[in-house]
This record gives sequence, C-alpha cells and structure tokens, in this order.
Amino acid sequence: MPQESGRSLRLVIIIVALTLLAAAVILYTGFALFGKNQQKEAHAGQPPVRESSTIGPTFEAGTFTVNLLPSPGRVTSRYLRTQLVFEADSPKTIRELELRTPQIKDKIINLLRSKTIEEMMDPQGDNRLREEIKTSINQLLYEGEIVEVYFIDLVIQ
Repeated sequence: MPQESGRSLRLVIIIVALTLLAAAVILYTGFALFGKNQQKEAHAGQPPVRESSTIGPTFEAGTFTVNLLPSPGRVTSRYLRTQLVFEADSPKTIRELELRTPQIKDKIINLLRSKTIEEMMDPQGDNRLREEIKTSINQLLYEGEIVEVYFIDLVIQ
C-alpha cells in the first residue's frame, strides 16, 4: 500500500506540473498575440515614427495666439496658443527659414485662425494641423524642407 500511495503522489505531481506548464504556454501565446494586435491598432492611421536618435537642425517659429474660427451657432470666442519648433533637413534650410520668418508667421497665423474648436479637440486634430503646417511651410522653401513640426506648447481656451 505505501508504494501505491507514492505512485499516486508522483502521478498527481506530474499532472499538476503539466497543467501549470500548459497554462503558462497558453498565457504566453495569448499575451504575445494580443500585445502585437494592440500595437498594430495603436499605430493604425498614424504616420510612421522615425527611429532616429538625433534631431536635425531646429528653427523656433515662435509663439502664436489666435482666435479660433467660431463654430456655427456659437457666440463666444475660443483661443489657441501654441509655440512651434521646426526640425529641418539641413542648416541651409534653417537660413532660409530665418530669411522668410514674416511669411512663415503669416502662413501659420492664417492656418491656425482657420481651425474650429471641434477640429482642434478631435483626437487627431493636432496631428492634422502639424501636417498642414509642414506642407504649407515647405511650399515656401526653395532649398530643403521641414522634416517635423513640434508643438512645444498647445493650449485651447
């Protein structure tokens, strides 16, 4: 009888160990698959992120405070204040940005004033604005281009 008891105990230990091992494999596989899907969903619809450890030359465009375009049926004004920095592809581009500062500020002010509160409060609103600013300023440049637009400050009131 004691041998039978030892054999039963070993069998129970083996079954418990195999069950724990199977559970660990299932959990690991589930987390691996779910984590990858979660990352894909999080990045869907967003521009690809550059994986660079350095930043190119930068140009401080300044701080802008503008009235947002009133929404239909809305009487009160809303304000947007932002500070922008541009990353350029070369020092030549920075020199051109410095020479064209009045044109750049005018473009940015006009772009910001054309936005409604609804556009800016949209989860992708600041990303769309970032792309619009980049496209608009790049159209002014003859040498080089703006690679990235950074919002150093962005307040809507």
